[in-house]
Amino acid sequence: MTTQTESLIDERHLQQGAWLIKRININYEAHTLEITADYDEDTEFQLIFRNFYLISWQILEDEYDPREGVADVIGMEFGEDAHRKPAIITADLFEIIVSYGELEIVKV
Repeated sequence: MTTQTESLIDERHLQQGAWLIKRININYEAHTLEITADYDEDTEFQLIFRNFYLISWQILEDEYDPREGVADVIGMEFGEDAHRKPAIITADLFEIIVSYGELEIVKV
């Protein structure tokens, strides 16, 4: 994660419990994972994990359908040590673990 990404995380207050995941898009051909989320109910952003080489997805709630509804983020780590450790995003309904090359945060 770059210094610019770290400052965007701090600037946008992306601490756990402060944002909701609204949509997840995985493009296996482009090796891109896009997570669309919002905070403050009116500001939408995307976490774009580029050049991923491993994604693990665990559903924590039996009734959850990832195509519907939103999930409340309760924990997150964006990886470290030049991305040798994966990003882990834990929501109330699921957990995603992704090993990736680059993270971009984009305001939508």
